Amino acid sequence: MRLDFDRVLKFAVVAQELSFTRAADRLCTDQPWLSRQIMQLEGRLGFALFKREASRIYLTPDGEEFLAYAEKLAEISESTTRKAEEMQRRRRLNLRIGVARFTYWFQARNILLEEYKAVRSGVNLDLTATETTEGVLDMLRSWTVDVGLVMGPVGEADMEELCIERGHTTLSIPEEDPLAAAESVALSDLRGRRVAVTPVSNEARRDFIYGWVDRVGAIPVMVPEGHAFMADAAERERLFFINLAPGEKNPPRFVRRPIHGPKPRANLYLVKRKGITSPAMDRLWRLGEELATQKEEEYRPADRVLRLAS
Repeated sequence: MRLDFDRVLKFAVVAQELSFTRAADRLCTDQPWLSRQIMQLEGRLGFALFKREASRIYLTPDGEEFLAYAEKLAEISESTTRKAEEMQRRRRLNLRIGVARFTYWFQARNILLEEYKAVRSGVNLDLTATETTEGVLDMLRSWTVDVGLVMGPVGEADMEELCIERGHTTLSIPEEDPLAAAESVALSDLRGRRVAVTPVSNEARRDFIYGWVDRVGAIPVMVPEGHAFMADAAERERLFFINLAPGEKNPPRFVRRPIHGPKPRANLYLVKRKGITSPAMDRLWRLGEELATQKEEEYRPADRVLRLAS
């Protein structure tokens, strides 16, 4: 038997009031409609819950027995509602953000968070950092965070993504290498040279960021500790490595050079689960859209110069 629990809860109110009129007022509904709901419940149960007289109603013995369980359901419903309201209040006052550590170097990340604090000063931003984009996506899927800042594109069917800043790719070169004297470098110049790479579990993103290494014939050297230690590993082992954001630190005795021609890119993305939203998340997303539009306006003059130069 499948019961309509909403009707069971309405029965509990009628039983407490012993009046369809008072129960309808308490439930803010129509008395004839409420009476029909209880009759439909009785029809589903196969026994009468109330004995009806001209001006009064009484619980039948079956109704009294059933009421004990209906009241338990009402208690659970009330406590569940209170919990949901508490969680809603908490969500309005807290926004949990997962960040891939490398996003720290992107200007748009700091602008976005500072602007959000300015317009939603009552909301606490709770940041949780992880090494990789995959780590942030895992936190989103497990509901550990509400929204993420990651390197992308993401390309996940269950995620909505918004690019808020393009990566600015440069190459860090050990100063003793002859390429350090060049004004700019092509990736093809790295054939036979050792290049630091970091673990990327998603095949598509690995190819997006590091696929060029194999294509140009460079020698990949894995830094298993991740991007945060790439510069340290490169300094110790004298490796070339790619900088994807302008704020990244260059180790001593390395020079940074622009890359001409095809280059790897990893952009800064704001990402969230599709279909999941809240007022706090919506405001952050709108700020992200405004920032993305602003950044695109900044890119256009540079894009025009590049097209003219070509």
